[in-house]
Amino acid sequence: MNLYELFSLFWRDNGYRAFSKTETILYFYLLNMANSARWQMPFTGYTERISADLQTTKQNIVKARAGLQQRGLISFTAGTGKENPPLYTIIDRTSQLSVPLSENLSVKMSVPLSPINIKDKNRNNN
Repeated sequence: MNLYELFSLFWRDNGYRAFSKTETILYFYLLNMANSARWQMPFTGYTERISADLQTTKQNIVKARAGLQQRGLISFTAGTGKENPPLYTIIDRTSQLSVPLSENLSVKMSVPLSPINIKDKNRNNN
């Protein structure tokens, strides 16, 4: 995963529809956790620890992670107690965008372009 592209996509999405403050800080916290886990997915994250580190409530964390999942940034499996903590996966949307985008561009670029531009057209009318 390219961390810089994940950052860029996050802020681009934020420009379309702003993430909540908790969603924002949770996403970057999870990116840090994923990096610490050497990007081995899924990785565990105790909700109580995350809420303490981010100085917010467990309910805010649960709501924020649901929002991040709904927007396609993460997936998670809720935990069932201390012995089975939640599992998180960072979604690599950078690889999902590259193939369709390049295919669309190659189709659009195959259309022949007119050799006359606006300046040339205006010159001929004078």
